[in-house]
Amino acid sequence: MATDLSDASSRHVELAIRAILWLITAWLVATLYFVRIDFDDGYSTIVNSQYFLGISRDYFWQRGPLVAWLLVPAEFLANLLGLGAFNVLPHHATMIAIHMAYLVGVWIMLKREFGARTHTLLAFIAAVPTFLFFSYAPFISHDLFPGAVALLMVMLASDQIERPTRRRWLILVALGTSVMLVKQTYALIWVAVGIAGSVSLQLGENRGLKSIKPILNLASAALASAVLTWIAYSWVLRNSFGAHPLLLGPWLQFRGVLDYVQSGGDIAKIFNPWMYLRNLSAHGYLAVALALPGLFFCLRSGNIRRQSVAVAWLVLVTFMQLLEFKEVRYLGFLAPLTALLVVAALDAIIGFRRSYLWVVLLVLAVDVAGVIREAMRI
Repeated sequence: MATDLSDASSRHVELAIRAILWLITAWLVATLYFVRIDFDDGYSTIVNSQYFLGISRDYFWQRGPLVAWLLVPAEFLANLLGLGAFNVLPHHATMIAIHMAYLVGVWIMLKREFGARTHTLLAFIAAVPTFLFFSYAPFISHDLFPGAVALLMVMLASDQIERPTRRRWLILVALGTSVMLVKQTYALIWVAVGIAGSVSLQLGENRGLKSIKPILNLASAALASAVLTWIAYSWVLRNSFGAHPLLLGPWLQFRGVLDYVQSGGDIAKIFNPWMYLRNLSAHGYLAVALALPGLFFCLRSGNIRRQSVAVAWLVLVTFMQLLEFKEVRYLGFLAPLTALLVVAALDAIIGFRRSYLWVVLLVLAVDVAGVIREAMRI
């Protein structure tokens, strides 16, 4: 681990991150007053909460059920208090709690990997509370907090490869199932975990036949997670497509989403193929600039966990670009993995030449200025 060039102690870093988290919390609480509406995704998720409470007969079958389940207490409270149909105060309060837990969780994972150091703090600020975060955190969002689950899954999978346990296997199954119940696209996280595990093993000491058993262990967890997810979606969608075999629901859902999008015309014209490249600034200039260097340094680190995160990040970025359905927010879940790459890049680059710290701080200042403008706009 590179020597931290800052004179700030771990205690000072902890004080700084607490101040930042409290500041973000205060802003999010303030948005409860200023943000009185939501997006279409948000309202359809609320309707699904009503469905699970028996208030509505209709289920928006395009959505995964997990966020709707998380919002059931908020919807119950809204009905108990007689709030209007478009009053989203309890639901936004729930999302604020979820997004604050997301921020805290990502910081804890980064700190356990790199320690409470200045570089860890800078990477967190650069990659996690970005312009994109402040654009969507006050709303009902499916695109931010799953990133913490993705990072945790990659880390746990790398630990499972080195020291397999039944408890960790079960946790991976539970996490993989839950994240796919947020959005079907997050099945890609399991794909990335499997590829990352396979590649990181070939970069380490255990090569060839020795690597088959731990990968089969991960594959079995992914399969169990997929089966549980399919069953859950089948149950949720049982009334959504008329009379049909119960277990056919997820396939009908996939076909329905595809037909709906294609009915609007050429997908390439609806979703710009270069949308992600044109909106990289939403994910932070510093984070984007240091992601690829961090990828390189993680891959050559000899640390299986960091290597796994690097490979998983690359796999997910590639697959998300290949998917025709694109919106800027869809890459939001990559932020925690990017943060880990950025720490590795900072350790290497600033460790090589101390003066580069000023360049880093200058770029970060530009990011923070953009974030403040977006926060004030919201």
